[in-house]
Amino acid sequence: MVAFFRSKPEERIKKIKGTFLCESPIVSTSVNRSGGAPLWQIEKIIKEFEKDVDLIADTGDLPGRKPSPILDVTSKPYKILRQGACNIPSEVL
Repeated sequence: MVAFFRSKPEERIKKIKGTFLCESPIVSTSVNRSGGAPLWQIEKIIKEFEKDVDLIADTGDLPGRKPSPILDVTSKPYKILRQGACNIPSEVL
């Protein structure tokens, strides 16, 4: 597994058919263990995940923000499992 921590997801949002959507799928959601609070400080991220991933790209501390949306796209209609930084209206799915 490779983990890349990128900043500013709002820079990857574009307008499609009158609705703002993320430009591309996000491979990973927030930096946290399932059910845990998101981590924003790089030292805490490294301490928590260094034994579980092959690479952590250190881009410094992350700004605190709303987590990424999670969609189930395994079958149609797609389902919103969690709304997030990109508010995705269900009618576009």
